[in-house]
Order: sequence, then C-alpha cells, then structure tokens
Amino acid sequence: MSNKWNIVRAFGVTPISVKRAVKLYQEEGVQGFYAEKKTRGTAVLTDDVLLKAQQYLNEGQEPCDVADQLGIKRDTFSKAIRTGRLHNIKKKNIKH
Repeated sequence: MSNKWNIVRAFGVTPISVKRAVKLYQEEGVQGFYAEKKTRGTAVLTDDVLLKAQQYLNEGQEPCDVADQLGIKRDTFSKAIRTGRLHNIKKKNIKH
C-alpha cells in the first residue's frame, strides 16, 4: 500500500488534501505551508467608481465605453448593471 493511503488512514484526511499538500510541498517547499493565503484583490467597483459610472450612463454613454474609460472589465461592468448596482439609461429614438 502506498504512503498516501497510510496518511489518509492514519490522519483521517481525504486523498485530495494529501495530493494538494504534496503538490504544494513540491512547488514551494516547507515555506508554502506557512505563506499567507492568497486573497482576492480590492473591489474594482468602489462607491466613487460606481458614482462616476452612473453619471456617464446618465449622460447617455454606452456601457462598454464607460467601462473602457474607467478601466473596468466590460463583463464586470455589465454584471453591475444586471444586478442593479448601476442603471443603464436607454436612449429614446426621436422620430422627425
């Protein structure tokens, strides 16, 4: 029987957790177990950015243009519209 299965039985851990630990050890050594956990970066759509974005949308600018101006990924921006954090103002067709 392999060492992995002995560890799984002895410590009552899952096989995948052993695989992950072995991979971490091979890639980063012992320090990998003590390094700070990687977390998400700061939020892109802060209150200030949302306010500025909504002003641009109120002026009638297209969402993709506003996202580009503010340096925000277009799908992040469209998600904010879908979830109601931003409101896209529809342009009215003017007939002459």
